[in-house]
Amino acid sequence: MIKRIIIALTAAVMALAFCACGDNGKGSSSLTSEGGGLDAAGDYYIDLTELGMKLTIYLRINADGSFMFSNTTAFEVDKSSGTVEKSKDEYIMVYTSVGGKEKSISDNLNSKFIRAENGDLDFTVCERIYYGSAGATTTSEENKDARLIAKPLTSDYKAPETDSSFRTGSYIGDNGMAASFFEDGSYLLFSYGEGGFLCEAGEYGVSTTQLALTPHSGERISCTVVSESELSLSVPSAAGERETLTFKKTDAAAEALMTFSGEGKTAGTDESFDVAMVLYTDGSALINAGGYEEGGLIVPDTAAGSFKLYPDNPNDKARGLKQVENVPAGEMTFDENGAAVLTDLRVRTSDSLNRDKATVTEER
Repeated sequence: MIKRIIIALTAAVMALAFCACGDNGKGSSSLTSEGGGLDAAGDYYIDLTELGMKLTIYLRINADGSFMFSNTTAFEVDKSSGTVEKSKDEYIMVYTSVGGKEKSISDNLNSKFIRAENGDLDFTVCERIYYGSAGATTTSEENKDARLIAKPLTSDYKAPETDSSFRTGSYIGDNGMAASFFEDGSYLLFSYGEGGFLCEAGEYGVSTTQLALTPHSGERISCTVVSESELSLSVPSAAGERETLTFKKTDAAAEALMTFSGEGKTAGTDESFDVAMVLYTDGSALINAGGYEEGGLIVPDTAAGSFKLYPDNPNDKARGLKQVENVPAGEMTFDENGAAVLTDLRVRTSDSLNRDKATVTEER
């Protein structure tokens, strides 16, 4: 009995969702073609170049009403997926997964399209589609003729070249900011000036010349891969607004920015140990705690008065923001001399993964 009630409620909620976003309460028509399957079923490609993204994506709609966006014609990667139903002349897509994360009707992630006589799907009847961690608008203010149209995949279709000249590693911007891109798909923007630290950490994705940055505390930002040695990045500025700067690839080692020293205490004991740390101009750090060395990344937040330590992978020493599951955090202040003080810096004194608290002060 309970199971029947749940099924009935789910069906009712789905019906309400489709009525609300699909046909303005005018009621739904048949959801399928005369053959019993959704008449828009098929494989499609969508070229987003005219909409400002040098990217081609692919859409598969199955006869049962399920759909999936992917980055290849083989549809091996689920960038977003859900269900699609027909309401009058429009088709309503409700996303149940976006970027690998489950979604529900309450998230209100919907798209719509109409089907042209030639088989094209015209998405300009809605504002955007959702694809991975990003979204593509269906029209462009810069190009009034640009429209998001899905065209049927034919047997003679040739997918565009997807290789990118992008390289991971370190880059230096026109303003001296360091940009580091790691193999684990994370990035770090790092600089230090009169206003303190200016940093941004997040994840990135690359497709040909399109470079997307998704900060941990913000929305996706479109950037450009100019060449294998040059990037055009939209980065935060001290004024608060983002600015687009040129970043050049560098193989030079980062220079020491600050040297810290202090003391830590072994948890559960009265034992103390010396701690020394060198912070470099790219945000990387080398910590020596009781004679044990560990590398990683320090990401300060001047406004919040805090910092996070992203340790290198304890097994293979790989660097990035995704190498450990639990990221230690602490307090960052400045003393009367203007020296930076890091409190609750979690350090290791041996190969054990246990961490002890330490406080270190910038040497001046």
